[in-house]
Amino acid sequence: RRGTDVTLVGHGAMVTTLLQAAALAESEGTSCEVVDVRSLSPIDYGPILDSVRRTGRMVYAQEAPGNVSVGSEVAATVMERAFFALEAPVLRVSGFDVPFPPAKLEGTYLPDADRILEAVDRALAAQRDEWDRVLGTLQIETPDEQLNLMVNTWLPYQAIACRIRARTAFYQASGAFGFRDQLQDTSALMLQD
Repeated sequence: RRGTDVTLVGHGAMVTTLLQAAALAESEGTSCEVVDVRSLSPIDYGPILDSVRRTGRMVYAQEAPGNVSVGSEVAATVMERAFFALEAPVLRVSGFDVPFPPAKLEGTYLPDADRILEAVDRALAAQRDEWDRVLGTLQIETPDEQLNLMVNTWLPYQAIACRIRARTAFYQASGAFGFRDQLQDTSALMLQD
């Protein structure tokens, strides 16, 4: 299933729950892409990484406990291989880290669509919270509403997102980061801090 906002990844019976969560999220206006991990040994990371690079966020859901699991391995590998594409930390939704319960409590133990949607909301909120923190650092009040909008939101966004973050990624890839660039970027951040 294709989507644009969050990548939901899982294996086995959890894929059905992920599809249910994606349908519910779509009714709330969030587009979720679902990736079914069909082979656990070896894991085909290509589709997972491609999807995460498109959406910038990932939630891994599994029935097993979260500690020392397939989900934790996939989360760690995605963090290693697609770190600069991520807009939020990789989140995991799993069974609780306790022995598997009796059949009567299985519904409480296993992740359901609601627990997955809570993780989706946290993944989406992580980026909003970061930008609220950055853009809320310095607020200037003038009689002109348009000038307020430009100074308080557009200029800090341009300084941080377009200049610092994009430039850092470019220089990291090319190795061409010099003292002048560091000085300019530091002065651009002084008002933010």
